[in-house]
Amino acid sequence: ANNFIGLEYTIQNVGFEVLRDLYIGYFVDSDAGLRSAPEFYTDDGGELRSVDTTYVDPTITYVCQQRIGGESKDCARQQLHLDIAFMHDTPGSENGGNAEDDPPPAADGYFGGMFLGHTTDPFGERAPERVEIHTTQFFSSGGTYPEGDPRNDFERYDLLSKGTKPRRPTGQPSDYRYCFSGGPFAELLPGEELEFQVAFVIGAKWPGLLNNALNAQRIYNGRWRDVDGIKETGCDGNETCLAVTDPSQPLFWSDPCDSLAPVVGPIKNTECDRAEFWVDDDCDCCTPLQIDATTCDGWESLVKWVGTVAPPPPAVTTEDPTLHVRVEGDREVTVEWDNTSELVADPITGEILFCGYRIWRVEGWERPIGSTGPTPDEWQLVADLVKPALRVDEDTGDTVRIAARGSQLDLDLFTNTEAVPTDTLPSPIDPGEVLLKYGIDRYKYVDDIGLKNGMIYFYDVTAYSCWYDTLGRYNELGSQPAATETEGVRPRWAASSNDSWRDRIMVVPNPWRGGADWDLQPSDADPTGTHIDFANLPDMPCEVRIYSLSGDLVQTLNHDPGAYRSGTVRWNMITRNGQDITSGVYLYAVTCDEETEVGRFTVIR
Repeated sequence: ANNFIGLEYTIQNVGFEVLRDLYIGYFVDSDAGLRSAPEFYTDDGGELRSVDTTYVDPTITYVCQQRIGGESKDCARQQLHLDIAFMHDTPGSENGGNAEDDPPPAADGYFGGMFLGHTTDPFGERAPERVEIHTTQFFSSGGTYPEGDPRNDFERYDLLSKGTKPRRPTGQPSDYRYCFSGGPFAELLPGEELEFQVAFVIGAKWPGLLNNALNAQRIYNGRWRDVDGIKETGCDGNETCLAVTDPSQPLFWSDPCDSLAPVVGPIKNTECDRAEFWVDDDCDCCTPLQIDATTCDGWESLVKWVGTVAPPPPAVTTEDPTLHVRVEGDREVTVEWDNTSELVADPITGEILFCGYRIWRVEGWERPIGSTGPTPDEWQLVADLVKPALRVDEDTGDTVRIAARGSQLDLDLFTNTEAVPTDTLPSPIDPGEVLLKYGIDRYKYVDDIGLKNGMIYFYDVTAYSCWYDTLGRYNELGSQPAATETEGVRPRWAASSNDSWRDRIMVVPNPWRGGADWDLQPSDADPTGTHIDFANLPDMPCEVRIYSLSGDLVQTLNHDPGAYRSGTVRWNMITRNGQDITSGVYLYAVTCDEETEVGRFTVIR
C-alpha cells in the first residue's frame, strides 16, 4: 500500500525435536533524514508507543444481539490494540539535531515496525493472549551486549525473551538500531507451523504514523466474504463449520455460549455446504458479518489482507523481449498495453475505481554494479492518460463527458478502436454484465521526445484508481513503475529504401574512442558493455562482414529488417573467436541481394 509494507511469515519445525519457548522478532537499523546530507543518520530518535482505540467503520451498519447477556452490539465499532516501535529524525531546532539533514518541508517522517498478527492463546498458556510486542530495546552504543548490539545466538535469544520495554523516548539523538519481539510460544512440535504478520509503516509525525498503522491493521484484519458461494452458510453469527476430515473419527461439540445446551454430535459430515453445519463458536454475533439484521449474504469466511489498493498493472510490450522489435523505432519507442487494470473491482467498495494510466521512462541508466534494473527514483513521468468520466447535468439532465484536465491526456486518443477482444469476463459489479478483455494492442503511446538511437531506455505503464470518500475528499492510489534489465529497449535506425541504401550506410560511432554515450557497466551477459551500430541498412536481408586491414575476417553479422523495417545491426565488438577487438582501422562489407557496399571505421582504445 502507499504508506506501509505488510509481510507474512510461516515458520515450520522441520526437525524431529520439540522447540520450546520460541520468540519471533526483528532487528531494525533504520535511518531518518535527508540522504544527501553528511551523516544524516547520526541524529535519530526512537520510541515505543502502545495504543488501545476504537475504530468505527462507516461501511458497516450491522447491529446484532449477543447470545451471552443479550446486549446489543454495534459491529461497526472495532477495538484495536497497536504496539509500534518507531524512529524519526531529530529536527535541527532541537538539542542534538542536525539542520542540514531536515528534508523539506520539515523533519517529520516517522518509520515504525509492528505486529499485525501472530498465534495467540486466550488463556496465555501456549502463546500470548493477544497480539503485542514482548520486548523493545534501542541501541546506539558500539560496545558489548547488552549496551551494544547482540553478536551471537545466546545474546540474541536473551534480547528476544527479556520482556523489557522503554517507558520513554530515547535520549540524546544518535545512530540508533532497535529490536521488537513477540512471544513466548510454548511449543512447536515437529511439522507444526507458527504464523506471524508484520508491517513497516511510515507517516508524518506521530498522528500520520498512527493513522497509517491503523489502516495497515484494518487491511490485515480483512473482510468477511462468501468464499463457498452458498448464501445460507455464515449467517446469524455462525462462523465455524462442524466437519471432520475422517468420518470414521467423529467429533462432538459443546456450545461455549450456552453451558446448558446439549452436546452436538457425533459429527461425521465432511462438507460445509448446509447451514446446519455452521455454529457460533466464538460467542460474537458480529462474526461473520451481515449486511443488516435481516439480510445475510453468506459471508462465512474471514479473508485477510483486504484493502483498497491500486489496480493491477497492465501487460506491456516492453516486458516481452520477443516484442522489442515492435517497440523500437527510429528515435522513438512505441509502448502498447492491455486493459487488465480496468477489469478488477476494489475489494472494499466492490466498485471498479480505475481512473487512468501513467507512462514512465528511465534514461541515462548505466547498469550500476549489482543492479538488475532501474531504481524507483530514476523513473520520470512521461504521460498521464485519464479515462473520461461521465456525469449528469443537474439543470438539463443530459449526460456530460468530463474530459482530461491540466497536463492529463484523454485515454480515448490512445485507444485502438479496431482491437479485437481476446476474452469476456463477468462483471464484478453486475453478474449479468460482460466485460471485454483486450490484448496488448488495446492502447498505444509513441514517445519521440529527446530519444537517441542506440541508447537504452526503460518504460512501464502503471494504473491508478481515484474516488471521493464520504467527506467529499479526493483519493487516489497508483502502483509504482519497475523494470528489469531485460525490459530495456533501444531505438534504432529505420531501414533505407532499396534504391538508395548504398549511399546511406554508416557506422555509429566512428571513430569509437574508448567508449560511447550508450555504454553500460560490463556484466556476465554483456562483457564489453558497449556496441557499434551499422545503421541505415536496407529493407532486405543482408550480411555484414567485418575485416581487419590485413584481410582477416573478424566477425559476421546478419541483418533481417523484419516486419518493422529495422535498419540497424548491433555489434558488441567481440570477434568470432570470443575476443575483444584491438585499436585500429577495420573494413566492413555489407552484401544485400548480391550487391555489396564497403567502408571502414576506426577503433581507438
